[in-house]
Amino acid sequence: MQTFSIEFIRLDGNILSLENPIFVELYYHKDTSSLRALARNLWSLQLILGSPRLSLFLGKHSQQMSKLMESMEQSLGSSSLENEVGAFIVMDRSFDLATTLLTPVTYAGLLNEVVEINVGIATLEKSQTRLDPNKDQIYGEVRDTPCSDAFPILHKKAKSLKCIYFYICTMYHRSHLVDILTTC
Repeated sequence: MQTFSIEFIRLDGNILSLENPIFVELYYHKDTSSLRALARNLWSLQLILGSPRLSLFLGKHSQQMSKLMESMEQSLGSSSLENEVGAFIVMDRSFDLATTLLTPVTYAGLLNEVVEINVGIATLEKSQTRLDPNKDQIYGEVRDTPCSDAFPILHKKAKSLKCIYFYICTMYHRSHLVDILTTC
């Protein structure tokens, strides 16, 4: 049997994700085989970024990953780069159950609760949209904003767009009227 390596996907800025939900495998089926692939990915990330100054592994599965990563470092080598990462914290979900109960407080978090988002692509019914804060100025502005602040900003933007639309329609009708009068 060979280990299948799933690489990190850059979701946004400095946010990397494996997009591999292993909670059911680990805690329901008690299958720890996916930990080796996860440990290999974290080890390869350390090769690229350098070893962090502080590594903290909390929980049974995290400790197991730490041992796997140490054995990989011994057999395959470690990074010789300056450490760009200050701390490396890996925590079992069973160690932190409260986090899953939290309600998202940012616009992006709330959007993720309402619309299916997978690797930066939002899907609503049959329509798909790439959520790119570099290309979508409004999304970039409100993405990390608390919901209580984001909705007034969006309301103001909607009013502004409505005024621009009204102005364009008015100008179009005026120019169309001028065309009609000049042809008569």
